[in-house]
Amino acid sequence: MTPPAIPARPTPAGIQAVLRRVASTTKVVLAYCLLTAVATAACAAETSAKFPAKPIRLVASAAGGAGDFAARLIAAELTQRLGQQVAVDNRPGGVTPGEILVKAQPDGYTLMMVGFVVWLSPYMRDHVPFDPVRDFLPVTLAISSPNVLVTHPSLRVKSVQELIALAKQNPGTLN
Repeated sequence: MTPPAIPARPTPAGIQAVLRRVASTTKVVLAYCLLTAVATAACAAETSAKFPAKPIRLVASAAGGAGDFAARLIAAELTQRLGQQVAVDNRPGGVTPGEILVKAQPDGYTLMMVGFVVWLSPYMRDHVPFDPVRDFLPVTLAISSPNVLVTHPSLRVKSVQELIALAKQNPGTLN
């Protein structure tokens, strides 16, 4: 799937169009960048029995969420399989993990596991220090996770359509 061209100044409609495209591939995007360097590592392992010769850094989004949990499980498994420590380095979500990965040496010792926010950053910010399509290579789908819209039971809405209708009937009262 070819990503849309990045407009100079994204419009709300453009952002919504991108979100619709991204939503169709959210399951893949969550791990789109995960283990990018492991592919390099696998090739290097065949040519050099010394890889990995030092710990591997797995840059992940903020601690405590589903992505962090998955990153820790994957790091533990990779540590066991590779015989070298894979350490999770939690960073605030958004641009930071991508910036770390794009500045890292392309030697297989820095990996990134993030969700779709890395792919949306160029549409939501004036300056992003990387191009996710050019600078990152997907390796594997690590996890998939549904997104669920919930409301407080006191709202008594049973569908998105009912929620929208309620919001239109009561502008400025829902938060």
